[in-house]
Amino acid sequence: MNETGNDIMVNENMYQMLFELNPMPMWMISLPERKFLAVNEAAITFYGYTRNEFLQMNVRDIRPEEEVPKFQSRIATYEAGICNKGIWQHRKKDGTVVMVNIISNDIIFEGKHAKLVLSNDMTEKIIAEEKLKHSHAELRQLATHLQTIRESERTHMAREIHDQLGQQLTGLKMDLVWINKKAGDHSPEIKMKITDTLKLVDETVHTVRRIATQLRPSILDDLGLVAAMEWQSEEFQRRSEIKTIFRSDVNYLDVPPEMATGFFRIYQECLTNVMRHAKASVVTATLDLKSASLHLTVVDDGEGFNSTEIENKKTLGLLGMKERTLLMGGSCEITGKPGKGTTVVIITPINNLK
Repeated sequence: MNETGNDIMVNENMYQMLFELNPMPMWMISLPERKFLAVNEAAITFYGYTRNEFLQMNVRDIRPEEEVPKFQSRIATYEAGICNKGIWQHRKKDGTVVMVNIISNDIIFEGKHAKLVLSNDMTEKIIAEEKLKHSHAELRQLATHLQTIRESERTHMAREIHDQLGQQLTGLKMDLVWINKKAGDHSPEIKMKITDTLKLVDETVHTVRRIATQLRPSILDDLGLVAAMEWQSEEFQRRSEIKTIFRSDVNYLDVPPEMATGFFRIYQECLTNVMRHAKASVVTATLDLKSASLHLTVVDDGEGFNSTEIENKKTLGLLGMKERTLLMGGSCEITGKPGKGTTVVIITPINNLK
């Protein structure tokens, strides 16, 4: 085997040895005609043509009709030497279309320019990958559907609790006030019991409002994402006693409900993680519009974490944040170092905005 420039000189004995040693389909074609000069047994078995049939054919003949224009355009841009031609569709004798990875090499055979071509069947692998992608897409659609249903149920429950139960408790309180007035001063024990019951009703009303707000804060629907995140920051600071600073370069964002809900829930999860794990004294959050995207950044000055350990744990909270971000077509980056706090950055394309 001798090299001449970029081409390798191959005699008949050499190519026969190459063909016999290679278990994958291999053939030799003339240049520039691209007619088959030789094929190995693997090619005959795989494609279904006899050796004589191959030798009467052109490489265009093993391609589906819709693939021929692509093949012709590729021929126009000739590439010398060893070339990975990528994935191509080929057609077997029985009409079956397969996906193959083609690798070719320029050679000199019997004094003429030719190409030695190796074909690697990728059909099953590509089908498996497509099925996997389809399964992932279906799972993501299911996750989106379930999140939408969950938020809808939360909204419905919050309204039912706030409106129905709240009204009933208000009516109960009014009845107790009426009974208290009618009782007068004749029974101090009864008046004391009524007073205690009124206090219990007031506490229950507060509990009902808190539960309804936790299920779905009405401010998110009434005043929008920015106001809801400001309110959540104040509530978090009040409950956790961790100083919480929220800033935004916009006062109001007209975003679809699912996006507003996604950002709000991600922010809630960030604050929950800070309260549970960070041992932080300050949390700073910003929500900004930058060029073509919406950015949420949450930074705490807590203990931080080892990124490898967090990835291995696969905590549901972090997975939920990343999944919500993916469903909005964005990216989620969580970074931290032990003793140096944690930073969460969510970036979502602005073309999803109204």
